[in-house]
Amino acid sequence: MFERFSHRRSSRSAVIANDPDQVQVVAPVSGTIVALESVRDAAFSSGALGRGVAIVPAEGHFTAPIAGRVISLLPHAVGLESEQGVQVLIHIGIDTVNLHGKGFALRTSQGASVVPGDILVEVDLESVARAGFDAITMVTIVNAKILTGVSVHEAGPVDRGDVIVAASADGS
Repeated sequence: MFERFSHRRSSRSAVIANDPDQVQVVAPVSGTIVALESVRDAAFSSGALGRGVAIVPAEGHFTAPIAGRVISLLPHAVGLESEQGVQVLIHIGIDTVNLHGKGFALRTSQGASVVPGDILVEVDLESVARAGFDAITMVTIVNAKILTGVSVHEAGPVDRGDVIVAASADGS
């Protein structure tokens, strides 16, 4: 499903302002940040799907956290790749694949170009909760291993558009 999310070596990096050695990812949804390591999904809590944060969403509008292209699209998970090669996964909920799209409305398409703030998915959080699923949302840099340093926002409130992950490119 995420075969495009690889840990390949790349010399490209996303940039913050005029600093070519910095990468930024903004919150795709407002809510409360919790440590990725505390998520009850081993694929995320172990770091196997990259470095990042988890957000307990306060609302159901999920937007693009970077400028780039949609490279993987499922109702509960969106993969993006920046022009510089940084790959970001937004995974809405734990085991929500079992909802088969119920409660999720895609607002983008495979291959679409997006910028921060573009709506990707709208989620009926009440429907997800009634079905017995946790809507906690993981936002990870899947190819973080090619970066020399990744820092994540500490736990606490976050607004959509706030920087949640900053990283230093390896410069190769």
